[in-house]
Amino acid sequence: MQEFNSFENEWVVYFGGYGRQKIISHLREKNLNIVRCFVPMNMNENLKKTVEQLKECLPSIAEISCENLESSLNGIDECSILSIGFPFKIPLTILQKAKVALNVHPSLLPNYRGPHPFFYILENNEKFTGSTVHFMTDKIDHGGIVLQNHIELTPFDTYRSIRRKTFDAEPELVFNALSQIDLNRKLKIPSDANNLTYAKRRTPSDSEINPNLPLMDLINKIRACDIDEFPAFFMYEGERVYLRLFRIKNSEDDFL
Repeated sequence: MQEFNSFENEWVVYFGGYGRQKIISHLREKNLNIVRCFVPMNMNENLKKTVEQLKECLPSIAEISCENLESSLNGIDECSILSIGFPFKIPLTILQKAKVALNVHPSLLPNYRGPHPFFYILENNEKFTGSTVHFMTDKIDHGGIVLQNHIELTPFDTYRSIRRKTFDAEPELVFNALSQIDLNRKLKIPSDANNLTYAKRRTPSDSEINPNLPLMDLINKIRACDIDEFPAFFMYEGERVYLRLFRIKNSEDDFL
């Protein structure tokens, strides 16, 4: 198999990662040649703000629908692909056109595959988390692992703080992964047998707690929620009552 140098190749980025624009700005600073960047149509307000920030380092950004993915690489020969929080499954026909196709997933695969890992990582009271750079296959969040990092969590981490910690560490992780890709190296392949957790898409009911349980049995689920995006609540007299955890003297990692 031929040698591969990431920084001698053209890259196409499929981006949908709210708050993860620092990955691309860091790679641009390191002179990665990004020739196209696609973002999903019908973005929510948070992703729109992220894309506006992204335009500061990558002016040419195109919106794309799921139906138009097949033609997204038209006119580009032998490019490489980097997916960051992209909400659509990239077809195998696209992946097969690329020299290399990588995804950045914000959990330690094979655990917490799926779209919303942070909620479940906190609800399960994990002591560590991290991100994984892996080769893409026709299965979501599968494929050989190029590189992972590890981030320590505290009992006071919340959805916001775990997201901040994870995303802040990703730019250097992705740069390191791209710098050391060796197509001849035997990669670690995530095993289905070890896939203990799948982070399914959240619904409003995921934030409902049972007020009849002891508070200490509920604290992990409450801190896994977010006061703005999906606040923890319980039902009382037919109404939702929302909960927020905080300490008077807090730090960046504290309840928010």
